[in-house]
Amino acid sequence: MTPESLFADFRTRLVGRVVSHRRLATNALLVYVDGAPGDGTGLTLWLEPTWNLRDSTHVLTGSRQAQHETDAVDPDAGFNIAADAVDALVGRSVLSLDVNAVTGDLVLTLDGGLTLTTFVSDPSTDELWHIRDNATKQRLVRTGQHLRIDAPEV
Repeated sequence: MTPESLFADFRTRLVGRVVSHRRLATNALLVYVDGAPGDGTGLTLWLEPTWNLRDSTHVLTGSRQAQHETDAVDPDAGFNIAADAVDALVGRSVLSLDVNAVTGDLVLTLDGGLTLTTFVSDPSTDELWHIRDNATKQRLVRTGQHLRIDAPEV
């Protein structure tokens, strides 16, 4: 199987399905469809390091806001705001999943006018995002230059 055919398979498995869970870990966002952390089902989209969530009029939050700010009065204030904003993903149907041909950015469109997207900030990075099949542990990874398939984790 090629990385492009695996992406097409994952897209087919995602479109029309509902986001069942989300996890914000520092500034990494994990979006679960047909599964929850640790249950071995469905697909997980892992977006790190740079992503944002927007509606049709403005950006709701992004990875930078979710970072812990050691010098701030409340170091977790931004993280808490970001966590509240990404709660809007849960229960939404996936309308489309695309990869920008030039940048490799992942674009997930959901009902209610929400769009979750990555944006490349370093074209030499070894991982912009990945999609994981939680049953087989197989991962489709986007680097700064191409898609690759990682063998199942052991």
